[in-house]
Amino acid sequence: MTVVPETQYARTSDGLHIAYQVLGDAPIDLLFNGFQASHLELAWEVPAFVHVYRRLASFSRLILYDIRGSGMSDPLGRSDQPTLEELANDMLAVLDAAESERAALVANNMAGLMAIFFAASHPNRTSALVLDGCYARLARAPDYPWGVPETALANALSLSADARLKSGGTGTVGISKSD
Repeated sequence: MTVVPETQYARTSDGLHIAYQVLGDAPIDLLFNGFQASHLELAWEVPAFVHVYRRLASFSRLILYDIRGSGMSDPLGRSDQPTLEELANDMLAVLDAAESERAALVANNMAGLMAIFFAASHPNRTSALVLDGCYARLARAPDYPWGVPETALANALSLSADARLKSGGTGTVGISKSD
């Protein structure tokens, strides 16, 4: 059985509670931002996540957290979309609550944008920046041929909107209220 670290809560400057966990006690603080949306305690039920977390904690003091509006952190309204500034302030609140003066940031996928913004905004609190599977922008442009074509983005948005409508506007796809 996997022992799950205690979930604690950092309070943001605008009064929200951000769930976080600390694992390991090595001298390097590492703030892991692996997923745009997560659930701290449920992640410990996924063996692949447990393996990554344990490996990272073997050489660091690993700090995990749920971004605002996801997992065990305070929810947001349906139309609320946090800004990069708010997300960076949340990261700062977590580091403060975890008593971390300076941390290496590890980010994956869309979380890379948050980590890059935080590192640029708070260089004195960032010891390193590790990006995995991140991108500078999502959409293709004349000067960014690696991006997703506009038609693919439009199709994805359309599918997402259809799924939301089919779910009754809850945003939960494939789960009926009787489940």
